[in-house]
Amino acid sequence: MAARPDQRYALFRGNRRLDAAHQRVSSSEQALTLPVLLGIEGAAAAGYFAAYAALFPQSLGFKARRRRPPPDPVNACLSLAYTLLHFEAVSASYAAGLDPMLGLYHEPAYGRESFAADAIEPFRAHVDEWVWGMFRRRVFTDRGFRREGQAVVLGKQARVRFYKHFNPLAEALRRLLRRQVQRTAREFERRGKNLEAAK
Repeated sequence: MAARPDQRYALFRGNRRLDAAHQRVSSSEQALTLPVLLGIEGAAAAGYFAAYAALFPQSLGFKARRRRPPPDPVNACLSLAYTLLHFEAVSASYAAGLDPMLGLYHEPAYGRESFAADAIEPFRAHVDEWVWGMFRRRVFTDRGFRREGQAVVLGKQARVRFYKHFNPLAEALRRLLRRQVQRTAREFERRGKNLEAAK
């Protein structure tokens, strides 16, 4: 809020929606069903991205998270960065001896590395902050992008700047991802041994 005092209300409202979602999950006395959890997640995501969108100039056309296809420069950057982070999680999964297709929170689906999708969730906020910083510092402007059909994509110079600036963040997140996935693998191994001992 300190960086965008003009958007204090939008950010406060988004934060309040996230708090409400957290409160609903943590205070429930009964196990929540999957449809209810998905509804809470959807409401939280909508609140988060409404607040996030308020940080960007209206000229960029970013109003909400849209993936297929990304309709504006911000969504194009988010999609590319999330995709790169996802592949880091796939690599970390294989390195730890885990199958990236078998998710814990994301249900298995044809062609989707569901565990990798699980693994990157805690790190998406780092990507979001980085993308906002790139537009805030005007490393990216709307002039670096072009439209291909319904999608907005990075032009050549924007891609060069993207990878140059993203690499340091990717290296830091790669280390964190590997540690997290390795901890998960060790926990699975520990539980497996406990199950064997209980037989």
